[in-house]
This record gives sequence, structure tokens and C-alpha cells, in this order.
Amino acid sequence: MRLRTLAIGFLLAAAACGGSGSTQTPSTPTSPTPARWSLSGTIVEAGAQASPANGRVDVLDGANQGKTAQADAQGRYRFDGLEQGVFSIRASADGMDPEVRPVTLTSNQTVDFALKRTPAAGPGVSGVAIDGLTDRPLGGVAIRMDGLGETVTGADGAFHFNSADPQQIRAVTLSSSSIVQRATHLRVPGPSATLPLFPASLDLSAFDQMFRSSGVLHRWTTAPRVVVQTRVLKFTSISDVDYTAVGSVMTEAEVNSLLADLRWALPQLTGDTFTAFADEQRETAAEGERVRVSRPGWIVVARYEGLTTAINYWGYTRWSWSGAGEMQAGIMMIDRAWDASGSVYCRSLRAHEFGHALGYTHVFVRQSVMNTNATTEPNAFDRDGARLAFLRPPLNRTPDIDPDPFTGNLRALARQIFWAGDR
Repeated sequence: MRLRTLAIGFLLAAAACGGSGSTQTPSTPTSPTPARWSLSGTIVEAGAQASPANGRVDVLDGANQGKTAQADAQGRYRFDGLEQGVFSIRASADGMDPEVRPVTLTSNQTVDFALKRTPAAGPGVSGVAIDGLTDRPLGGVAIRMDGLGETVTGADGAFHFNSADPQQIRAVTLSSSSIVQRATHLRVPGPSATLPLFPASLDLSAFDQMFRSSGVLHRWTTAPRVVVQTRVLKFTSISDVDYTAVGSVMTEAEVNSLLADLRWALPQLTGDTFTAFADEQRETAAEGERVRVSRPGWIVVARYEGLTTAINYWGYTRWSWSGAGEMQAGIMMIDRAWDASGSVYCRSLRAHEFGHALGYTHVFVRQSVMNTNATTEPNAFDRDGARLAFLRPPLNRTPDIDPDPFTGNLRALARQIFWAGDR
């Protein structure tokens, strides 16, 4: 966080139009009202002419995307007031393979469906699609699997693909108006899979700024360990890996307060994946001793003398990750005078710098603990975003694409270590 004073000025200007005595008001052009039509039809089982249970038709794209019509007991469905245009619709029902049709709507139109019954489940893969935040089953999600076609989840979120082929890893795409489109891979045949999905309401821009600013997700895959250096260190450079112990020692109460704030932030910023550190240590270096702060698997926290004077920030953190996207270490630096000042923003600054130590970067488009002013404590966006981030493997990329298991040597990538830092 930067110590700075912002001067905000407002310039008010008035402009006269039309000259003295003018009373003319310019007319506002109006857009033509789009033509609207109805779309109706029936859903039956092919060859039986019976109406399957829970029939529905979804508009998949175009101006009417997201609209749904539920079929009645006779299989009849109807949309009214659809905008004229070209789009696709999908019919689905319990126990039936879905069918997608293109529609060019320029008048009231009828489209009937005769759906084929889904073959009985055999060797393959089953699973369930759920909301990543609520764990609620998601019905109506279209799932396309390479080489095996497409199905739609039932009201219970369940799906199944048959395959008698030898086990393969197949690409899977999940889409619906209620979720962020997801791309991942499943083993087929394979064990039952639970697929948690990002809700469409997710602020994807803010999520990417916080968790995937480099284009891919970096995160801790095991609980980090934390060590507090209780002796004040002399700040020299943001790139050093060791510093000289020069000042006073933090009191036990101060250390307890710092650790309590980090314990408080940990579950909130990891989606409750980690509710405790793998280890907690306190160290007190001798005055004049050189203290190594770069330690694999650890987040090293200390107060620094002269930090704000040197870089004009109250805090600064460096973090490292491997080429495989797994976080490796964190170095939290907090200005000694600031951290001992008793400011009401002390906890929010600690949480902000801790977020950096977890691999997160600044958020500019909404309120977040990762705002650059470091005066916001973790909020609902931060907690929900962290929960979703920890549902994904490292190297996941926007909008929700998992890394391809067939490309890249993750073992070699894991040996490459990268560093970044920010206030």
C-alpha cells in the first residue's frame, strides 16, 4: 500500500445551446421495435409417440438465449414474444438423448421433436454437475465429450456416457446459460465424476485479476507453513533473499496478534481448503545476524526497518511458483513503524500482503482485499473466488479451461521457479 495524498478536483462547466431565447429541443431518435413471434411444438419419444417426462426446450444462443419452455403432460411447449432472428434450440427430456435444431424465426413457427431414448447405462463414465459455490445439482447442463457425443444433465445434475472402448482420457465441454463454460478431461471408462462449475454470476474480470493475472492459475497445492521473525530486519532491497537483524524484538502479544490475523485470513483466502497452517514457527535472530527469508514451502513474515522510507509502501510481498503453477514460497515484509502503530487498517494490510504470499494479485474492478489501498478485509467476492480457484488445478485459464494432460512435461515444468512481487 502506498502512502500518498490524492487531491481530487471537480470542474463544473455550463454551456448554453441555441442562443438567446432559443426554446428548441432536439428530438431523440428511437430504435425500431424488434419483431416478435411465437415458437411452439411437441416433444415425443421417437417410434412411440408418447410424451417423455420433464420435456423442455432451451434457446442456446442469439437474442433469445437463456429462455426455456417446459413441456406439458402432452409434450406441448410454447414460447411467446421471441425476437425475430436466427438461433438454435435444444429439446431434452428424462431418459432421452437431447436434440439441437437451428431456427430462423420470421413468423409464428412450429418445431416438433421426436427424441431417441438414451441407451441403458453400460461401461463408460457417470457423474453429476454441481454449482461450485452451493454444491447444488445443476440440471440442463449440456455436456459434450469427444468421440461420444452430447448429453444433458437431469434435474439431479446426473449424466452418463457409454463407451466400450479401452480407457482413454477424453476432452469434455460443459455449457449452460447458468454457468461459465468449462473445458476439462475425464477418464472413460472411469470412476464417477463430480464436476463443480462456476456460476454465470461470477465477476470473471475480477476473478482473473486476482487469481489468473498471468493468464493461468497459480495456487498452493498443500497447506503453507508460516514463520514469524520476531527481530526487526533492516530493509535494503525488494530483491534480497536475506536481511540483517537490527532492531527490537516483537512482544509476545504482537506476535500472537500477527499470527491470529494470518490464521483468520487463511481459510477465507483459500476457500476453506486450508483451515490451518501446516506448521507455525517463531524465530528470534541475534542482532547483526543475516536472516534467510526465501524458504521453499514457507511464508516468512517480518517487520522491516526503513521499508516505507525506501519504497513508499507500508508493505511489500514477494512470492514464487513453479512452471507447473504450484506456489513455492512467500516473503511478507511489513514496515515496522506502521505495523506497530495500531492502525485500524493493520489487519486488512496483513491480509492483503498475505494474499500476495498465496499468489494473488491486485483487483481494480471491484472491492476486494486485493485492492491496492489495502483497506478492505476479505469480502464475499474474495471468499467465493478463493473457493472456486481451489476447485481448479494449477494452470487453469480463463474462462474455465483446465490444462491439457497431453501437452507439456509437468515434471520438467515443476523444476522451473519464478518470482514476482508487489505492495
